Amino acid sequence: MKKTILFPLALVLFVSCGFIPYCYDFSVLDVQRHCSAPESSSPVAAAREPDTTATRYRLSDSLVDIRLFITTYQIEFTLRNKTGRTLRVDWEKAAYVNTRGARKRVIHKGIIFAQKEVFQRPSLVGKGETLSEYLLPSENVNVYLYGSGGWSMLPLFSNPDLGKTARAIIPIEIDGVVHEYIVRFVIKSV
Repeated sequence: MKKTILFPLALVLFVSCGFIPYCYDFSVLDVQRHCSAPESSSPVAAAREPDTTATRYRLSDSLVDIRLFITTYQIEFTLRNKTGRTLRVDWEKAAYVNTRGARKRVIHKGIIFAQKEVFQRPSLVGKGETLSEYLLPSENVNVYLYGSGGWSMLPLFSNPDLGKTARAIIPIEIDGVVHEYIVRFVIKSV
């Protein structure tokens, strides 16, 4: 009797631990918004959200609210459109700049790993809508097409990255004007 109860419980605990990503402790140093057209731009505020389970930041200006956190393999975020117009996130211009200063192509939700190098259509975010996404460096995904196939991913950071700076670049187009959000952050624990 005890074996039939303990085995399913142990299996649930083992499987659930395998799917919980590690969330890195990080600090946002600054957020810059570069604009392709001369216009008055509001500053981007960055504040750490009080959370007991993971480090999360809220980035906000007159155009968007972005909630950001970093897991083992990717930078996850939600973006809320505060404008009265449709926003366009250009994934081909989005990037991750690692702690060594190398700019890396990223993929986002819905991209099949075996097709990680194909063109990525932009995401549209209507007035008041929210987009839930992630930035995943495409070169960190290894696809195995031989045998039974499959894939593996490399973590974003390792011990030598501790205390070093990295960046996430999220380009947002509004009415033909590109606003490039550059989030610079430092990794505090790996």
